Amino acid sequence: MARTLAGRGYLVLTYNRRGRCSTILGSCSSGVDDLAEHWKDVVGAYDFVRRTGATAIVLGGASIGAMATFHAVQRRDLPVAGVVWIGGVLDGEYRFDRRGVRRVTVPKLFISARQDSYGGGEAARRMHRWSVAPKELMLVQDLGHGTDLFRAASEDRDEVEQRIVAFVAAATTAR
Repeated sequence: MARTLAGRGYLVLTYNRRGRCSTILGSCSSGVDDLAEHWKDVVGAYDFVRRTGATAIVLGGASIGAMATFHAVQRRDLPVAGVVWIGGVLDGEYRFDRRGVRRVTVPKLFISARQDSYGGGEAARRMHRWSVAPKELMLVQDLGHGTDLFRAASEDRDEVEQRIVAFVAAATTAR
C-alpha cells in the first residue's frame, strides 16, 4: 500500500512501532512492545512528517496500528486530513466508545474483512455507526485480518487499495 501511494506522488512513512522487528527491513526498533503505548509512536510519526513540511496528513494503520492511530487522533486532537482504520478491534489495549469516537470529525475510512477472526468486521461496523460524517465503511469477503488484506492472494486487494487511494486523494484535496 505504501508503494502504491508513493507511486501516486504521496509522501508515505512506514515504521516499526517500538519493540518490533521488520523481516523486510531486517532491523528492529528499540523499546518494549507495549501495545498500550503505541499511540505515542503514531504521534511521533505524525510530528516527524509535519517537520518535513507535510500539511495534509492522513494517518492509517492495521490491527493494533488502526487502534493506536485512532486513539492518537482522538486523544491528541491531531489536525489530520483523515484516518484509515483497517481491521482494528474494540476490546484490545484501546477501548472505544460512542462519545469518544464522535469527537473525531475528520474523514474516516473503516475497512475490514466481514469475517475477520479477531472481530474486525463487527468493530468496523460499530466504529462507523458511532462516527460522525464524513465516514466510509468497506467490508470485504476476505477472511484475513489487518494487513492480510494486502497480500497477493487476497481477492479484495485491488479493491481495498483503490478505495484507500481514493480516500487519501479526497481527504488531502479537500483541505
